[in-house]
Amino acid sequence: EMGDLADSFRSTAQALCGATADVKTLIASAQAGNLSKRADAAKYSGGFGELVAGMNQVLEVVASPIQEANSVLERVAASDLTVRMQGNYAGDFESIKVATNNAVETLERTLSEVQAAANQVSAAAGEITGASSQMARGAQSQAASIEEVLSSLEEITAMSKQSATRAQESR
Repeated sequence: EMGDLADSFRSTAQALCGATADVKTLIASAQAGNLSKRADAAKYSGGFGELVAGMNQVLEVVASPIQEANSVLERVAASDLTVRMQGNYAGDFESIKVATNNAVETLERTLSEVQAAANQVSAAAGEITGASSQMARGAQSQAASIEEVLSSLEEITAMSKQSATRAQESR
């Protein structure tokens, strides 16, 4: 009986050390930014297995919204502004989802407004170009009219000189 108790104590101590080591590994990985690391809870029984499984679940709950937000931001960086976070989260994780979606929506709306303004500027530039061309044609037409008037004045001046000369000759 004493041997059985000692064996049971040794087995419990080993399980405790193993579970503690696994939890420490999970904590160190999480602190280093690696939220994908998991421990094998099946190798423990009772409370030790529950402790390791619980730690795995905590990491899953923390990692899921971070991974989805990362995926959304990667797609935004690739110019996809239609993407949104869809997961069901609670508490601070829901706040991350709402803030991420609001940021993407604001960016999409702002770029749409910039595009609309650029289209208006482009249309106005086209109108200015058309008006400039029309003014140039008008100026050309006026120049031609002025040339005709000058030509007529030259003819009148020549005729006047000729009339003056004839008048003098007639005297």
